[in-house]
Amino acid sequence: MIAVGSVRAAGATTLSLVLAACLDDAVLVEADPDGGVLALRYGLGRDPGLATLAADRTGAVADHAQLLSGGLRAVVGPESPERATQLLAVAAADLAPRLGGAGKSVVADIGRLGTASPALPLARAAEVVLVAARPRADHLLAAAERVAGLGPAAALVLVGPGPYRPGEVATQLGVRVAGAVPDDPRAAAALADGGNAARLARSALVRAVRALAADVAPVPAHARSEVPA
Repeated sequence: MIAVGSVRAAGATTLSLVLAACLDDAVLVEADPDGGVLALRYGLGRDPGLATLAADRTGAVADHAQLLSGGLRAVVGPESPERATQLLAVAAADLAPRLGGAGKSVVADIGRLGTASPALPLARAAEVVLVAARPRADHLLAAAERVAGLGPAAALVLVGPGPYRPGEVATQLGVRVAGAVPDDPRAAAALADGGNAARLARSALVRAVRALAADVAPVPAHARSEVPA
């Protein structure tokens, strides 16, 4: 399992979506305490999803996934922050080993990683934890502290422009930086609203995330031919 979060708004959902699309046979799990967006964004039903997965203690993760355009499977989370927070508070500890032992790549979007986040059990169970942060001082100091608290599985991913480069951040803050991805408003908008999969595959965002996936995936990754559109 690869868990993707942030400390401040830094595009963790977009990063999770593209990362899952870049891994062979992966399942995206929407476990953001602030509420899910995928069901509304892609016109999916609310079930099956994270709630049915939590209730079905013996079922496979993929059995509770729905298909996004482009072929990516996603377990959608509740849209309401109240419902999502309550569900994770009750079920995250049970879900964590199940997602980690799913027998396939799982990318879990765990949202903002506050110290009291109910999604923290998922981060602690993941083989890789990516914390998205803008390369600015106000983001980096908070994100570096969270990375340090999550242990050796965790690393920063720098998102968008800023005055600090990955090598600088790693040296100055003493944390691992897995890579950097650009702001790509067109690709992000296409992911949110639908668009041409072939064009997305050539975008700067998707190229950067594919390189990141090849570096961080616990098992060998293969670039998918399509990303959600």
